[in-house]
Amino acid sequence: MKTRKSRFLSLIGSAIVAGSIVNGANAQVITTNFDFDPDGAGPIATIPNVATFDWGPDSAFSDGGNAAIQNFIGGGPAAGNLFNLYTHGVLSIIRNQTNMDVTPNSLNGPPPNEFEITFVAGFQEQVVAASGLPGVPGNQATFRSTGAIGPGIPNFFEIYYDATPDALPLAGTGYNDGTRIIAGTINADIASTLFSFIGGGAGTPLDGFGADDYPAHDSITGFGATQLEATITFQDNNFIVNGDLLLMSIVNTFNNLNFTQVDPSAAFVKAAGGAAPVPDGAGVLPALSLGAVNAGLPGLSGPDVQFQTDATNSFTVLQQEVPEPATAAMALLGLGGLMMGSRRRRA
Repeated sequence: MKTRKSRFLSLIGSAIVAGSIVNGANAQVITTNFDFDPDGAGPIATIPNVATFDWGPDSAFSDGGNAAIQNFIGGGPAAGNLFNLYTHGVLSIIRNQTNMDVTPNSLNGPPPNEFEITFVAGFQEQVVAASGLPGVPGNQATFRSTGAIGPGIPNFFEIYYDATPDALPLAGTGYNDGTRIIAGTINADIASTLFSFIGGGAGTPLDGFGADDYPAHDSITGFGATQLEATITFQDNNFIVNGDLLLMSIVNTFNNLNFTQVDPSAAFVKAAGGAAPVPDGAGVLPALSLGAVNAGLPGLSGPDVQFQTDATNSFTVLQQEVPEPATAAMALLGLGGLMMGSRRRRA
């Protein structure tokens, strides 16, 4: 025979089970923010409700991008419309779900506890539209990410934490050392990039930021924007404190020529997993990549294009839902009902 105490404990257990079933119906929720510990197990406090990473101006390199536009205009084979894009950046601002700047002072800051967060990416794009030859003012070109993965086709996006900041935009080094905290692949898109040519040409330096570090390279001027999406395949839970990152949207990316806010990089990471950066673009002789005029007409320009970027990204996150007060109330109601039923049976 059960004692009064044992019957009461049994009723509590039944009510808890009833409450957990109610909560289990909505155990997970899709959101756009997560709690982020910017230095993992380090002394910097976790930042709640992080929604956006805002990256500083940096470089991107279209390996074969100029040749692909010319091939498209000339009606060449479809394979000639493909090229690989490589880019990197340093995190500048962290924002929460209300767009408030919640960046720790030690991000890219002075000692102690200084650190940096960087990214590298590489993926295949395809020319899908072009109104005319590159470098001609008023002409435009549209590209899309193919999402392809295979031999000779890069597809990676990696974010790194580094306790010793060493990313150098001019050299193109230091962007993929330290601890990898997020990784993924770039998804296929219908039309991810639009670029418009304005003017420039011979006499307009590629490097218009401070001293001209690349006097052998001039450039067309222009602007564009990119919108991409990446599927997250890895996260370090020492940094991503709650939730599973599902997708990352890279939006409001401003692509510009010439470079006016940062030096063009001399090298780019072309593979995932800590691969060494490879000299290319502005970092090699004009005849080997950009030509005398970056992004210009055949004869003056090479097969590749290098341009300035300024990216922002947000996230889609799967989180465990915190039980709402209504759930607890339903559990207590269940307990009350069970107790009343017990009293009636004893009567």
